[in-house]
Amino acid sequence: MRTLPPDQIHQLYEDIHLLAATVKEPQGEWWLKLHPGTVLFVDNWRVLHGRASYTGLRKMTGCYVSRSDYISKARVLGII
Repeated sequence: MRTLPPDQIHQLYEDIHLLAATVKEPQGEWWLKLHPGTVLFVDNWRVLHGRASYTGLRKMTGCYVSRSDYISKARVLGII
């Protein structure tokens, strides 16, 4: 909290509480059941994502590309 003036810390905690309540609202959720071979791309820039509890065997493979790398490559390829 060294980057925030002391008189603004209380407001920060109120805002965090409001953000947490908004994130937990059911109308903002979208659920997708993945099946073997399904590929899912998630833009972490604007999307919070997670997983529900699971029992059984799970095999997941992940790949992470930073937003700046993605944007740079897209510009070089003329996509954006």
